[in-house]
Amino acid sequence: MYINNLSRSDKCFIGHSLKVKIIYSYTTYLTIFHYVHFGLHFGQNINQIMKIMKNIQENCLLLLAENGGFQFTDTWFPYTSGWIGPYYVQSMDICKTAIGYQTAIKGLMDIAEHLINKSGLAIDVISGGESRDWPFSFPVAEKLGVATLMIYKDGKMLGADVNDKRVVHIADLNNEGSSPRDKWVPVIKNAGGTINDIIFLVDRLEDGVEEMKKLGLNSYAVVPLNEEAWIFLKENEIVTQTVFDSLMKYWKDRKAWGMKKIIEHPELLLNILNKDKTKGLKIFNTFYPLVGEDLPKALGFDSKQKFKEIYY
Repeated sequence: MYINNLSRSDKCFIGHSLKVKIIYSYTTYLTIFHYVHFGLHFGQNINQIMKIMKNIQENCLLLLAENGGFQFTDTWFPYTSGWIGPYYVQSMDICKTAIGYQTAIKGLMDIAEHLINKSGLAIDVISGGESRDWPFSFPVAEKLGVATLMIYKDGKMLGADVNDKRVVHIADLNNEGSSPRDKWVPVIKNAGGTINDIIFLVDRLEDGVEEMKKLGLNSYAVVPLNEEAWIFLKENEIVTQTVFDSLMKYWKDRKAWGMKKIIEHPELLLNILNKDKTKGLKIFNTFYPLVGEDLPKALGFDSKQKFKEIYY
């Protein structure tokens, strides 16, 4: 009865403590997180370390959710890539509260400290890209006592000289991996820097994972959006059963999920086409090779040719 009278925020945190069975005060949580990456030095069992890391992930998931960092749907959202999906995540929303921002920075900083400990090499520069990386890269650099580099989308750099320096890049979100691939990493390397590691606050674990591998980067994330993340959000009543089922299907096979959803809800694509033709055509051109003539027919056209007469 008492729990039912609490706010949604309080319910989430109480539910978290009951279900995970490992709950720390904020201070204790940060202190233990500080030692996660050094656990083997103190003889900690790997299972203990994994439990603590899971607890960190879950705390950040709750903070993101409470700050409005997730949007979910049982239909689909359009993505800038031309793909569609069942959720949006806005990693910057964790900064809306002091505890959220502090938790994010602590997580990023401890991963960076782990990199120093693992390699035995100092980090010379922490870089961040315009502009959503900067709220995370600046404090990490300051706390580690190293120089910082701001990289602009046009390739301009402000801050540290990275020539012959070891650089670690801090980023807010890994989605398609296009920004590190096309902007941040080339700029660092062209300036003579060495970059082997990139740390994300949130990783969607989609196309960006493969892009980081192609770049030869070790990729780390405070909040990986894996299957366990979605299970946790459902257990804490942040997503409904219907949305959870959709998330699981999307997680297991994004291509099959997208092909099914685009045909089931063509009205969403029609609405986008009528408001932003360029955006709508990008989605159409992504899915037509996958579903063929079923797509224009779902949109109310006899063929792709008839569709093109209106929208091309």
